[in-house]
Amino acid sequence: MVLKKLAITTCVLLFTLFVKSQPNVALTPPMGWNSWNLFEEEVSDKLIRGIADAMVASGMARAGYQYIVLDDY
Repeated sequence: MVLKKLAITTCVLLFTLFVKSQPNVALTPPMGWNSWNLFEEEVSDKLIRGIADAMVASGMARAGYQYIVLDDY
């Protein structure tokens, strides 16, 4: 058990050092909203623009959300 904890701690430390050495690594993961989860294929320009406005008005944009994925098959 001690060896397992030591291995995990070592991996986390090495990963942290690697990330800090990379200037182009994102500080947060890509954050966005996927339209398919709610509307499936019933999307429109007006609907998506309304969602974008709501993301800004609700503070999601300030929290780091910057993408709206238009997903349809």
